Amino acid sequence: MTTDLNMRVLKRSRKLLQSGDIFVFQMPDNLYRYGWVIRTDAIGGGFPNSVLIYLYNTSSRTQTPTPELRLNDFLLPPVLTDSAAWRLGYFENIEHRTPTKEDILPIHCFWSLVFERYVDEYNRLLSRRHEPCGDYSLTGYGAIDRQISKALGILLCTPRAHDLLPRSRQFYERRLTTLEKAGVDREPAQQQAMKDTVVFMGEKVEAYAWPELGGGKEGKKKP
Repeated sequence: MTTDLNMRVLKRSRKLLQSGDIFVFQMPDNLYRYGWVIRTDAIGGGFPNSVLIYLYNTSSRTQTPTPELRLNDFLLPPVLTDSAAWRLGYFENIEHRTPTKEDILPIHCFWSLVFERYVDEYNRLLSRRHEPCGDYSLTGYGAIDRQISKALGILLCTPRAHDLLPRSRQFYERRLTTLEKAGVDREPAQQQAMKDTVVFMGEKVEAYAWPELGGGKEGKKKP
């Protein structure tokens, strides 16, 4: 289980999610931001009973009262996910309020990379792109944390080798072996190998809070 996230653990819950559940999440800036469960019967990346959520940029230093949640204040496009973020405590429900027609986008749009087409939350074909448009996949809590961090300009937590996808992990292990054979000590070799892996994955080294940069687990705001 990945624990190196910018999102903080609030309160774990295994309660069945319902459309209308309003929840909070907290980032290293100590502010609470809000989300709303819109559907619990979506088909995210082909997985039935996925959860369609809105995540808002609206923030507060306290969880309640819930501020007004507006369609023009999304932090991310609509997201398809599962209940893991609630089970692990990254999302905490604080209120239940059935969304009205004015609270919901008329069309939910997602880009299906596999089939190269636009679909809605039930994998029904759309004739064109509608904004805001998300990714048609079942997005886990780790990926949500990364997307939120990037949207807020917070440095990502340092990756861990065992959390890498197989191809990236193989690259990391080969690079680490090469560095150690070249005489680099274990700890700096691990860090350099991971930086090289980040580049291999098509990301930027400076997007991460490496220990020597003083970011640590809490992350660090970009200048």
